[in-house]
Amino acid sequence: MMRLLILLFLGYISIFAQERDPNELLKTIQTEFNKIKDYTVDIEIDIDVNYVDAPNSKAKLYFKQPDKIKIETDGFAILPKQGIVFSPSELLSESYTAILVKSEPLDSFMVDVIKVVPLTDSSNIILSTLWVDPLYRVIRKIESVTKNMGTITIYLSYESDYPQLPSKAKFFFNMAKIGHAAMFNNSKNNDSNKEKKGISGTVIIKYSNYLINQGLDDSIFVEEE
Repeated sequence: MMRLLILLFLGYISIFAQERDPNELLKTIQTEFNKIKDYTVDIEIDIDVNYVDAPNSKAKLYFKQPDKIKIETDGFAILPKQGIVFSPSELLSESYTAILVKSEPLDSFMVDVIKVVPLTDSSNIILSTLWVDPLYRVIRKIESVTKNMGTITIYLSYESDYPQLPSKAKFFFNMAKIGHAAMFNNSKNNDSNKEKKGISGTVIIKYSNYLINQGLDDSIFVEEE
């Protein structure tokens, strides 16, 4: 019922949107990203979240299409499970309805605001709003309302050398009544009273030293016993 009401509301406001086809724009973004077959990158993670005591962490990230991921760290590190690897496929892999709401400035860029409603009950996302840059063909901001993780907002920055891969991602969390394990790897704090209150804060991830399309072997992603 909630998904139906959202679709009806978006159908109403879309009357005032531009003629640009949001499905074609999102398809173009996926196509551009899929040209990146694999990459490695150094990451720095700064976590400022209530109830989570975490120093800044450094790691090396390996990624191979469509969803192979490996993270190497020196010693103990708390890493966010959500969004450490940004891929448009995470948002657009299942069937969805996309509606262009409006165009507006975001920082120094003109973006199209697109509402994306998943059409499958298996999706954890109820509604995503994407701020899409049609000129550079990237997503610059995401706001997702989820079933069990509250609202997550992500701001993405890019550098010209790697136009489809972020140089920085800034996450804003506001999650009620959720355990730390649902958001972080290696969290040592299991205070049930704090879990009942939920968590909020920011996580900033910086990416540097990308190596793209190096032909990473599948054996890299096999977990050691």
